[in-house]
Amino acid sequence: MPNEIELMSSKIFQISGLIRELEPEFQRKPPRGERTRIRFPWGTIYTANVYRDYFPFIQNRTLLNNIAYTLQPYQCLPMDNKLV
Repeated sequence: MPNEIELMSSKIFQISGLIRELEPEFQRKPPRGERTRIRFPWGTIYTANVYRDYFPFIQNRTLLNNIAYTLQPYQCLPMDNKLV
């Protein structure tokens, strides 16, 4: 019987596959409107503020924002590919 982590991993794998299936559609005709957005449950992805707190030594606000926004998507990668 699969454990909780295996079940979650299986579901994530299925979701990833479904999103990949949509890619050719998005390339042909970019999605528009509210219905095409992927909604992650609150708390699934850290806010940019969490990442900004990792770099208190960076004084340039634009640079700090760019770093924070760049790091956010890495939470969506599988655990073995995480950079953060």
